[in-house]
Amino acid sequence: MEKKAKKTHRSIQPHQASEEDRVWLDIAPVGREFGSPDYERLTALDWAAFAAFQSWEQVRDWLSAPNPQLDGASPEDASRAPEGFGQVMSILVTVGGRASENLPVQERDSLMGLTDINSLKGMFGRPTKRVSIDDMNAAIVRRSAKKK
Repeated sequence: MEKKAKKTHRSIQPHQASEEDRVWLDIAPVGREFGSPDYERLTALDWAAFAAFQSWEQVRDWLSAPNPQLDGASPEDASRAPEGFGQVMSILVTVGGRASENLPVQERDSLMGLTDINSLKGMFGRPTKRVSIDDMNAAIVRRSAKKK
């Protein structure tokens, strides 16, 4: 009988990031990247446009095309300023009202309040209880212990 060879595990050395990797990791997020200063505004803009057009391809086309209602600027460029953002959202509400006949009334009505980024705060009401990250982690541990 042959003896089975004993499996040995090699110790894996931690990856040493190159200088180029470290530089890339230190770059500040921009645009639609999570953590960028524009992230919330651009996300709200994307979702409002999607609610109006129901197609990501149409959203990209509409956001990048010059718009006569915005003096020839693209909606994405115009929305960089707060007043331009409000104007773009107003246009989307109008377009969405025509383009989204099949949306439920609640969804259509909720779009009417999206005139600027500040109106999104508190959209779902105030939380009944403030919860810390530690409280959430403890609740997850309790739930997983109950399932076992």
